[in-house]
Amino acid sequence: MRQSPRLYTAAMPQALTPVLALACFSLAACATLPALEWRLLVKLAEPSTDTVAIERRASETARSPVRYVASTSPQWHALALSCADQAACEQAVERLRADTSAYASVGLDRRRGVVTP
Repeated sequence: MRQSPRLYTAAMPQALTPVLALACFSLAACATLPALEWRLLVKLAEPSTDTVAIERRASETARSPVRYVASTSPQWHALALSCADQAACEQAVERLRADTSAYASVGLDRRRGVVTP
């Protein structure tokens, strides 16, 4: 006669507990990431190539996270603005536009949506 296999019924190893906790915290952190990212083209009032300073000033002015993307000249720069929702992005853009001592122009980068045949 054949015996049925023994089932493993021991408790889960304790080493997995921290791993599972880390996985849960990681998922929770992902849930709090900004929902929108708007690409902006800004023209600085004074030309600059200091990408860190440009990013920091934009983040402080917008009161939202801003990531430096690229430049086309020392005066024109592409930035990525992260916001929780559309209203928050609109308010952040208005704050950037109001800072005329830093920005001669602030606009949405509409080139990202252009599709060439």
